[in-house]
Amino acid sequence: MINFATLLTLCFPQKGADLAIVNQTDDPIFVYSDGEFIGRIRAQQGFSFEQKPGEHRISALDQDGNALFRRNINITKDTTSHLQIEDPHGSLTINNDSGTPLYLKLNGHRVGRVDVGENKLLEVSPGKNQISAFYKIKGEEILLQRARFDFSKNEEKVFSLQEATSGWVMIDNDLKKRVEVRIDGVVYDHLKPSEAQLFNTTLGEVQLSVFSVNGRELFRQDLDVEPYRSLTISLADGLALNP
Repeated sequence: MINFATLLTLCFPQKGADLAIVNQTDDPIFVYSDGEFIGRIRAQQGFSFEQKPGEHRISALDQDGNALFRRNINITKDTTSHLQIEDPHGSLTINNDSGTPLYLKLNGHRVGRVDVGENKLLEVSPGKNQISAFYKIKGEEILLQRARFDFSKNEEKVFSLQEATSGWVMIDNDLKKRVEVRIDGVVYDHLKPSEAQLFNTTLGEVQLSVFSVNGRELFRQDLDVEPYRSLTISLADGLALNP
């Protein structure tokens, strides 16, 4: 948050000042112009400097000598240029080796899409951060991977997204009865009449079985489940096992 002293620096720089700098970090910063030290600014404070017209290389370092800011600034006569120095961020590189385009969320907020084989660089705040990667099936967002990272200032980390280890089967119950869904003999859920649901299962060959509530087998079929694709089974189609 900008305090009153900072606002004064931004709005009313010292008379004759050509450069007004605000330190929005929590520690003192040390300011250099063209490699020469020109001043120290306390945390959450601002200060104005005189500079000759023309281009100057402005740098700001923290107490440990780490660069917080470095940029060429063009100083114009009778005009005050303004700079705000903030805490440095970390960087997170996303490598998409999953085999499908993915959508990303950082701390619950969308931060774009990363295509197959693409590397995407995200700027993250110091501290704890959570990155999530999703793909879409039938309009629904499916979480592929999620990870938490604790970033220090200027820290760089990599998050590699791997191929899915499970797939999806959409079962549409067009029967006029409640049914029980089993995959490889395991009871997954019950479906009401006209209800449709996505079921998560292992990749490869699985066996889908559907039973009535009194335990009578209505349907059985072997399925080949692939990543990022959903197989759709309508229970109104060909229930030939036990009609």
